[in-house]
Amino acid sequence: MNIPRHWHRETEEVTTQSKSYFQLSAWGWSDLGIEDAKKKALERLAKLRARVLGEKSLDRYGYGSGAMREEVLERICSPEGAEIACITRNASGALVLNSAHAMFIDIDFRPAGLMAALSGLIRKLLGYKVRANPGVNDLIRMAEEHGGLVLQVYRTCGGLRCLVLDRTFNPLDPGSTAVLDGFGSDPLYVRLCRAQACYRARLTPKPWRVGAGTPPYRWPWNSEIEEKSFKEWLGRYFEACSGSTACESLVQIGGGAVHPEAAVVLAVHDKYACLGGRLA
Repeated sequence: MNIPRHWHRETEEVTTQSKSYFQLSAWGWSDLGIEDAKKKALERLAKLRARVLGEKSLDRYGYGSGAMREEVLERICSPEGAEIACITRNASGALVLNSAHAMFIDIDFRPAGLMAALSGLIRKLLGYKVRANPGVNDLIRMAEEHGGLVLQVYRTCGGLRCLVLDRTFNPLDPGSTAVLDGFGSDPLYVRLCRAQACYRARLTPKPWRVGAGTPPYRWPWNSEIEEKSFKEWLGRYFEACSGSTACESLVQIGGGAVHPEAAVVLAVHDKYACLGGRLA
């Protein structure tokens, strides 16, 4: 899983020959320690400075590129002691389960009416497949087409979520991408799985859906004031989540033995994400 433990930010002010002023900022990350993260931040800042002073256009890092800057709150291990998953807090403040091998399939429902037509047109222009919203019978067929997968199916606020129970996958393997694509997973989610070398499932409601707004600051904090302000927001967010849930269990498709790693991920997921209440 590409979820580094240590992060460090370096900043610098530069002025180009054409008198343009820039406030530069670069993050470095590492699993080895904070000093290694600092070294990498300085390296990235130097590359950024060279591009700016050379007055070249800056790269824009989109969704699913680079490492993900999220605080790791809990690390989940197999009975043998190997780390197989972790819970992080994403940029919006929600909890996310990251699974190294147990596959989550994320399926967003297409909107109805005019929005559906516009969405379909945009996806076609971008080269994405356009499918109707799948039902249980569609999922049964898809599971059979991919080797008789055993799936635990959930309803989310915006679509469906499936957890593969009978086998595990390598997120970097083309076969993994083929399964996600075959089920019609959001292309952004598929890209993120490859970039982060894991599968992801949001465990708590999206803050804006429960009226909690956005966090005032993002981890790691620059000061005790930022941390205090965030924790105050976090208290309001969890209070707002009362009566809401990230998903609800619908049905299991297929039968057979559950893979031990998938069983651990399933238990953690349902403990956090299936609390009952309004989907959010």
